[in-house]
Amino acid sequence: MVLSGCGGGGESGSGSGDAKDEPSASPAASYFVKADTDAINAASVQAQKAGARAQSAKAKAACNKAGDRGYEAWRTCWHKLLNPIEKALRDLATQLRTLSGRDFSEDCVAALRAAQEAFATFAAVVDGLRSGIDSKRRATQVRTLRIYDATLGEISKGFAEPFQAVVQACYSPEDLAKIKARSSPSPSD
Repeated sequence: MVLSGCGGGGESGSGSGDAKDEPSASPAASYFVKADTDAINAASVQAQKAGARAQSAKAKAACNKAGDRGYEAWRTCWHKLLNPIEKALRDLATQLRTLSGRDFSEDCVAALRAAQEAFATFAAVVDGLRSGIDSKRRATQVRTLRIYDATLGEISKGFAEPFQAVVQACYSPEDLAKIKARSSPSPSD
């Protein structure tokens, strides 16, 4: 699933008619440009792909089977699923934090910071799953696997929400109209 809420890879401008790929220098016209959208979408796609791999029935079955070779093989397999999603979520949070340091409106900066916090929290939740798998207590490992699917499922369900406020606050009115037009019923969605 590619997040289309942040411009969906379409044209996003500064709202002033200036070059589309350069940040706007004017605080009054300080909206996302295509490069901002592309940076967020690139980080978002990595997190979504890692999340899909971590939730793959085939990958989870392989990790459970790895347990036949011992705890270390089992643990390593789960880390191969969880490490990439945790890193990708942190990278996404970092990208949002970087953008929040730019000269955007207060509403945009607030939305970026809230989204950053959401994705950093998701990463910490994934880290909690890793800690449960790393536990020397078998009961903790079992409890972690019982909540694994639900936990990653909640992250997946909550993935788009942080971007909704970013879209509303960080795009020009013209870009919002284009986004709304693109998100109208489409057979590919």
